[in-house]
Amino acid sequence: MAITFFEHAALGFQVVRMDGVLTDAQLTALSQAHVGNRDWAAADAIHIVDEALDVSEVTYAHLDKLRALYRVLQASLDLHLVRRAAWVCPNPSAWSLLEYWLADRHSRDGQGSDVCLVASLAEASLLFDEEELATVSRWRGFTELHRI
Repeated sequence: MAITFFEHAALGFQVVRMDGVLTDAQLTALSQAHVGNRDWAAADAIHIVDEALDVSEVTYAHLDKLRALYRVLQASLDLHLVRRAAWVCPNPSAWSLLEYWLADRHSRDGQGSDVCLVASLAEASLLFDEEELATVSRWRGFTELHRI
């Protein structure tokens, strides 16, 4: 398993977990899932990267292609509020890849998202409140939406 989407319907946000080996093909499938389910692309999300996630098969060139796709997708959503996207990454090898992915992302970049990259779930309090983070910590009330 590499990418799994979960939703907490009562609190209205998603958690995307990444573990195992991550590949360019899986990231393409992730983007296709967002294109096919625009409400997922518009949802607030906490992305949790496993400490042992292997990102050695992901290329920066592929990330560039996906960044262009996501820029078009996010701009087309016509969000009325800023979307929150936290990336929780205790994995040193994945950290630099995520720094590259999130470079120059902010709420005024035309994509309607406020993002943060943090090492622990508690640090995601920059964007998510205590109740939301406690719900993720306890892992209650989530429904699996999709698995890549």
